[in-house]
Amino acid sequence: MHGLVAPESYFNSKNHTKDKQDCYFTLYYEDIMNYFKNANPQNDNEKRRFFYRHHIIKQAITKSRRGWEPIHDSNTANFQLSLYNHIKQFYTIITMKKPKETGIPRESKFIKLYSQELDELNDLPNRVLRLKFRESKETGKFRVDIEFKGMGKYFNELQPLIEPLLDDEMICVMTNKSISISMIIPTINQRIDFEVQKNDINIMLTNTCHLVNWVCENHLKLIDIFQLKQ
Repeated sequence: MHGLVAPESYFNSKNHTKDKQDCYFTLYYEDIMNYFKNANPQNDNEKRRFFYRHHIIKQAITKSRRGWEPIHDSNTANFQLSLYNHIKQFYTIITMKKPKETGIPRESKFIKLYSQELDELNDLPNRVLRLKFRESKETGKFRVDIEFKGMGKYFNELQPLIEPLLDDEMICVMTNKSISISMIIPTINQRIDFEVQKNDINIMLTNTCHLVNWVCENHLKLIDIFQLKQ
């Protein structure tokens, strides 16, 4: 025998139907909160405990309504804004969305970039250009990837066909459900001042542009390869 305890908003959503069917009883967070709010504590110690429990449940209800919000990190935010401005000023074939003013977590692990040149290659599978600021399990290094989403299940068959096309600095790896063409980038710390890392950042962005240009130059060959599995 088990029950389901959740905010009222969950029970009013479409997600709860199956869970509710499997439960012996259901209970709203709001009912628990109101119990502690309206209770009659017998002493000051009990009063403090009831107040604390009421406050914790209220916080849980509020978070369920607004969703998870990352803790904003000003160092990472400043780095990403500097990166955005640097790309906008000096790099023409890649772009980056202007970072939000709030909600940027400490050392974000991914930054998504965009390229009109890639967007125009409509015959290639879904393409995502992404900087990866973490040590990848495939290489142990930071990377820039162009991911071809949904093609990972064909990796063992398509990798031998893709690898002869690669430049010396490139690798073909499987990432989750994607096939990715990758280049190693320098280790970048988003919490360190942008200007201090500028040389490494320019290497990172040069490699990114190289990767985009490579896909554009080889897109007809890549289309032939991917169409074997589409």
